Order: sequence, then structure tokens, then C-alpha cells
Amino acid sequence: MTKIFLILSALALGASAFFGFQNTAQFKEDRNARHKANKDADQIWSEIEDEDTPALNTAIKARNDADALLATNTANLNSENDKIDTLTGEIAALKAKLAPLDAEITEAETQIAKINTDLKPLLPPGTEVNKDNIGKTIDDLNKALEGLKTELANKQAEIEIASQAVAANNQRIESQRKRQAERLAGIRANAREGVLTAVNNDWGFAVANLGSNDGITGESQLIVKNGAQRVATLGVVSVEPNLTVLDIRQDSLTGVVQPGDTVIFEKTAR
Repeated sequence: MTKIFLILSALALGASAFFGFQNTAQFKEDRNARHKANKDADQIWSEIEDEDTPALNTAIKARNDADALLATNTANLNSENDKIDTLTGEIAALKAKLAPLDAEITEAETQIAKINTDLKPLLPPGTEVNKDNIGKTIDDLNKALEGLKTELANKQAEIEIASQAVAANNQRIESQRKRQAERLAGIRANAREGVLTAVNNDWGFAVANLGSNDGITGESQLIVKNGAQRVATLGVVSVEPNLTVLDIRQDSLTGVVQPGDTVIFEKTAR
């Protein structure tokens, strides 16, 4: 059994040696083939470098230049995009600021339209107020207003003078009317007659049935008559509506004053 095992081992070693030799030969053959292929490749590459290197280098340089130009243009484009973004933001901010101004302009246009309506009667025919001439129009209106104020002041002065003249005339007319009324009252009073209802010759007074309702005042003087004869002159002591207490003027006596004597006005205050 041991012999068999040894024989088998020897056979295996022999086979292994055979195959090892065979593999070594194949390895050498493959190595030589690779070496030849590398030499062929180096030769081919050398030939390519000798024949195509200038054109290849030119193409590579052109490609590199194009890449550099593309990078530059890309950077410039990015910078311009950044500027556009900045300008877009600024435009948005300006629009936000312009919005209130637009509202103010609209309000101003509304006010100008209202001014046109309000001032139309004051403006020359065909004149229309707008944002371009509103300043001049207001100046012209202010000048016209000043002229109207001056004219109004002159008219007011004339009216004042006329009013004073009218007041003076009215005062004269009123005074004349008063004098006329007093004169008529005196005439009517002088036409009235009364009688003495009481007489006290000792005390020198008498009472007549005429009073303030008949036109007697504190300055009135009355005459006592007995028939057609003038007897005395009487002065007023006190007056009531329907009777008067009279003082008998002693220096005017031409007879005896008695109850029932006629009393008439001699003088009525004007």
C-alpha cells in the first residue's frame, strides 16, 4: 500500500513538473509577446508624436483657449447677472417709492380738475388750468384779486361816504319831522281848551282838566280867560295824564281867577 502511495506521489510530482515546465515556457512566450507589443506601441506612439504632435498641440491649445474664454465669459455673465439682480432690486425699490408719488399726482390732477371747475367763471374764455400753467394762473388770479380788493376798498369808502351822507340826511329829516310833529302838536294843543276845576287865590294855584294826554309839558304856559277877557297867565307846577296843577302868575293878573274859567295854551315847548 505504501508503495502504491509512493508511486502515485511520484506520478503527481512528475505531472506537476511537466505542467510547471510547460507553464514556464508559456510564461516566457507570453512575456516575449507583451514585450514585443510594448515595443510596437512605443514605436507607433513615437510615429504619432513625430507626425501629429504639432496639430494635436494646436488643437489642445485651441481647446484650452476656448475653455479659458468660456470661463471668462461665464464669469462675466455671472457678474452681469449679479448687476441685473441688483438693478432689478433697485427698480423694485424705485417703484415702491414712486407709488405714493403716483397717488399724489392723481390727487393733484383731481385738484386741478376741481380748480378748473371752480375758477371757470373767473378765467378768460378758453383758459384751462393744467400742471404746466397752474403757477402762472394762480399768480394772475392773485393779481386780479388784489385789483378787486382795491376796487372793493374804494367802493366801500364811497359807500361809507354815501352812508354818512344818508345818515346825516336821515338825521336832518328826522329832526325836521320831530320839529314838524312838535309844531303840529303845539298847534293842536293851542286849539284845545280846558277849564279850571279848582282855584286857591290865597296860595296862588289852580287845577285844570288838561294833562299830559293833551300835550301839556313842564314848560307849557296857559292863559286864563273869562269870556273874551284875559285874566291871568298860568305856569305848570306838575302834570298828570288828565290834570295839571298850575301856578297863578301874580304879575299877570288883570282880574280874579275863578273855577270854571277857560284855560288855553299860550306856549308849548318845541
